Amino acid sequence: MNHHRDPSHPSSDAAPARLAHGEFAAVDLCDCGVVLVHIGAVTLRMDASAMSSLVSTLGQAVAEHAVLKHRRQIAEYARAAVRGGGRGGQA
Repeated sequence: MNHHRDPSHPSSDAAPARLAHGEFAAVDLCDCGVVLVHIGAVTLRMDASAMSSLVSTLGQAVAEHAVLKHRRQIAEYARAAVRGGGRGGQA
């Protein structure tokens, strides 16, 4: 959906400026100040403070995911050592 179709949007013919893009997402900035976060077929419209909050939340999720992944790897290594299939606990 083009947010320029909103009657309350200031009229402008300028295309949004691309701020960043990656394999799965892109971020544009409209001249009206709206940040457009494109993820696949979905576009999220937000102001800059909401984008900052989203970045912070996603950063926390990435960090927590890494911690959980590490804990699972340690637990699997410990289970393998108990079964005798790993090097853990062996001298």
